[in-house]
Amino acid sequence: MNKLIDILNPKPKFKFVVCFVIAISNLNGVSFAQTNPSFLVPFNNQGKWIWSDTLGNIEKSRSFDSTGFYFEKRINGKNEFVADVKYKGRNNYYSSKKKLILPKAHSLVDEFIVKNPTTESLYFLKNKKGKIGIYSCASKSFVTESIYDSIVFKSQQQDLIYLKKSGSKNLYAFNSQNKKTNRSDYVSLELISESQGEDDFINFRQHEIATKANGTKVERVNDLEYPIDQETIDAWKNHPKRMTGFVIEEMDVDFDSKNYVSKELKNGIILSLECRQNEYNYKQIKILHKDGKFGCLNQNDSVILPAIYDRLVIKEQFKYIETTLGTKHGIKLLFTHYPTIEALYDEIHLFTHLKVNEKWSFILYYTRKGNQSGFVGENGIEYYR
Repeated sequence: MNKLIDILNPKPKFKFVVCFVIAISNLNGVSFAQTNPSFLVPFNNQGKWIWSDTLGNIEKSRSFDSTGFYFEKRINGKNEFVADVKYKGRNNYYSSKKKLILPKAHSLVDEFIVKNPTTESLYFLKNKKGKIGIYSCASKSFVTESIYDSIVFKSQQQDLIYLKKSGSKNLYAFNSQNKKTNRSDYVSLELISESQGEDDFINFRQHEIATKANGTKVERVNDLEYPIDQETIDAWKNHPKRMTGFVIEEMDVDFDSKNYVSKELKNGIILSLECRQNEYNYKQIKILHKDGKFGCLNQNDSVILPAIYDRLVIKEQFKYIETTLGTKHGIKLLFTHYPTIEALYDEIHLFTHLKVNEKWSFILYYTRKGNQSGFVGENGIEYYR
């Protein structure tokens, strides 16, 4: 979250902060979301999680300990809409076709992206005893025994997965192509990124460094090994990394009754800001200070927010205003026809947006109200009860 800026008497102070701007548009005809799994929202139904559409209509489904948003995932060569879920305390994937992807009695730990994802998907699953095995969705069976304690290293260049097992100093290597597991010569493996220039986005190299039981270190390149000394490894690790990227500067403005010092006012207006062109007649927003409370008007002095709030924070280039009333928080969006999300919540913050197209997204906020928590849409609908 961007650092909030207090505007204090006698001169307002503005601070520019770096952020990425989310392209958002007004959402007319929200019913678009009702048939596409990627627009379903996790719904907290008295502690059990399911999904609903953006209008709050609950989908028929089994209940879970927790649910995530649906996303498109390639499984054995086919694209499926799946969501991360927790079922009976175990992590799994749940398909929009109403089925669990992985065995119920195991918990998902990680997955391995094979070079040819059209043929197989591999998952690391933990059993009731806490031991890890590798499961293939193609054969719907385990391709290793569930006897390993941890995943140490995944080598994409060699299609090898290194696993650690109690009682063995050396790591075990699973070959994802031939499905064979053998005891390796290594006791540890790590991936080191070496920056070779000013721009890490373009000019860098990754090294697979293995340590053998006798302490010898080697760099692995495909199926070959090359001796490497610790001084070279340290030099790679200590090379300064410089990150670059395109950012946009913007301004947050914070009015807080605890810090605001009253001054001479003109009809109660303490700040007037020009807005970007929009369809909701907010060419200008004016902050009103009256009887120790803050409100907001448009250029015609029509009320956007009544003067009842203890705090108003104008954010993201005047796209929305965070409101505080006592200890409760809400949101007023300035680019949509939806009504104000009232200051009813102990906590509210932007969680994600469901992208419809390049100019159109539907915002979801995570909220907490007493002992209830869940999502609230930009349309003001609560996805929990």
